[in-house]
Amino acid sequence: MKKTISLTFTFAFIFAVPALAGEGTNFKPIKDKDLVRAMTGAMMLSEYLDHGDDIIDFTELHNKDGSTDYTPKGKPLEKGTWDIVGGDKICYRYPDSNEHPGPYCYVIYLREGCYYSYSVARMTHNGPRDWDNWSYRAVEKGSGNSCAVPVS
Repeated sequence: MKKTISLTFTFAFIFAVPALAGEGTNFKPIKDKDLVRAMTGAMMLSEYLDHGDDIIDFTELHNKDGSTDYTPKGKPLEKGTWDIVGGDKICYRYPDSNEHPGPYCYVIYLREGCYYSYSVARMTHNGPRDWDNWSYRAVEKGSGNSCAVPVS
């Protein structure tokens, strides 16, 4: 009986690990100069997962001077700042906001023209704990890209 359990566990582990490791293979980390270049001057059309998996749309204009204009759908514009920290995180602050003062920091990955952002709390040394549990995702306005999941 012990050999059966051991062999079953070993078999399941060997075949499960590549599936887990492959989840992020289509995600390219964006950092350093590439992250600065991607965000500077960009108007991002974005959506984030709210609690309960509701998707909330917003836009975020990343001005060259480090200021940002954040506009959640149906709500007024909030002025803030953005900055690249440690070369691999984009951080936002909205000092005049009672609802979103920040800071909020994210690690960014690019997948098929869509930027997927993961809060620092959702990260491990090898990437996000769950590739499907992104904080927000975005495309640059006018790029023609989409965050739609491709049909296979």
